[in-house]
Amino acid sequence: MSKWRKRLLHFAIAMAFIASGVLGLRALTASKPQLIKSKPTAPIPMVQAIQVKTGPQEVHVFGEGTVRPLREINLAPQVGGKVVYISPDLVNGGRFNKGDILLRIDPVDYQLAVILGKAKIKNAESRLKLAEAEADAAQEEWRLLHDGGPKETRKPPPLVAKEPQLAAAKAMLEADRAELSKALLNLERTQLKAPFDGRVGEESVDIGQYVVPGQALAALYSTEAAEIVVPLEQEDLYWFDVPGFTSNEGPGSAAVVRARIAGRERTWRGRVVRTEGKLDERTRMINVVVRVEKPNVKKPPLAVGLFVAVDIEGRTLPNATVIPRSALHQEDVVWVVDEDGQLHFRNVDIARIQGEEVIVTDGLKENEMVVINSLKAVTDGMTVHTKVLDESDKFENIWAGEQMYDRRKSTGTQVEGEKERPLVNPDAAPTEASKSKKLIIQVGAFRERKTAENLMRRLQEEGYDAYLEMRTLKNLGLIYRVRLRIYSSMNTAKSVKARLEKQGFQDPLILRAERN
Repeated sequence: MSKWRKRLLHFAIAMAFIASGVLGLRALTASKPQLIKSKPTAPIPMVQAIQVKTGPQEVHVFGEGTVRPLREINLAPQVGGKVVYISPDLVNGGRFNKGDILLRIDPVDYQLAVILGKAKIKNAESRLKLAEAEADAAQEEWRLLHDGGPKETRKPPPLVAKEPQLAAAKAMLEADRAELSKALLNLERTQLKAPFDGRVGEESVDIGQYVVPGQALAALYSTEAAEIVVPLEQEDLYWFDVPGFTSNEGPGSAAVVRARIAGRERTWRGRVVRTEGKLDERTRMINVVVRVEKPNVKKPPLAVGLFVAVDIEGRTLPNATVIPRSALHQEDVVWVVDEDGQLHFRNVDIARIQGEEVIVTDGLKENEMVVINSLKAVTDGMTVHTKVLDESDKFENIWAGEQMYDRRKSTGTQVEGEKERPLVNPDAAPTEASKSKKLIIQVGAFRERKTAENLMRRLQEEGYDAYLEMRTLKNLGLIYRVRLRIYSSMNTAKSVKARLEKQGFQDPLILRAERN
């Protein structure tokens, strides 16, 4: 084959390959599916919501104060002398009843004064009888001399009848009787008796000590009632009755006083009785006085000086709704999810915000779904997925604010406002020192008492020895802690902690018990 024919053959073969490639490409292009442009679906956010209930809602006003006695006096003598007797109850903290003799001053001088006074009275009585006899004799003599004279001369003149001498004798007798009464009174005052049922707050006297009138010997306070002064904002007084201030004379609103004493939380019933005379010029708050009758009936008692929390039971709103504070946005807006899963902004009328609760009087209907968490981006009408929470999940467990230790560290410190106390890292190996410490387990901390009590009851139903502890922290205010009783072994505490976590109780903490 010639050279020219070979080149022609190669060219023909190359063109055939090119033509088949072009035809194959066209066939592949024609057979591929048509791409359809579509807009990506936006993700639907998840929200937490509660189903609201409407009905009568009682307003509660919360405050704090220190217990003080209804009456407090200084025991002081009205006469002077040497102390010869002191009651065994006249000691700091001693109890006494009304009429008990607390202290006796040497009565000898005052007994002698009584004897002298009685002698003076007898002398004055004899003088009065002598003056009366002389007056009668003078008047009889005058009548004998002027029996036949004019009528106006039959009555003797006052000097002749010895009327001035008779009046002086009577006055002297009255003066001596008054002096005897004073001597008897001074003798009685040598015994210092209790003016009421009460306790001794302080005493500074002993047998053999010479005391003078007006000298303070002891501080006494009554136990018939105790009072708590609760500073409140002026607007708070609108919600409850204060006799003579927000209502006419009559019983004030009822109150519940709560305090932790002797390792237990106790409650006492009280009542609002008045406000103090003027507002606090520095804080512009009004001091409301709550009185508790017979505070010492329960044991342990409502001790004077104890710092307590006060829950004043206010008015009842006939048709209101209670929602968590986290559901409130922009002061008076809540997010409501309708039946189609769309979120809507809703303006509501707020009656009062108390702690973590908001009382709404208008704007919400029965069984509506209200969102209680926040979203970074939200619009009116947007579609959301809803997770409905039950009643026990309404209010936030304030773990973040009351976090006791950092799990990344081996030790921690208390929240600001509490006593410094080393805390326990349950992941660290127990040392000999830690084995000897008494331990407790904290399961939750809440601003709402009702939520804390629900958790405590749930733990008790599970067989745990749970209790409630109330504490005021500088940054968080009044909180309620749910804790389990003391454990003596770290291994035991860790075992209980693991069992709690398995049962669904989140992040229980192992802490060292406070030293008494």
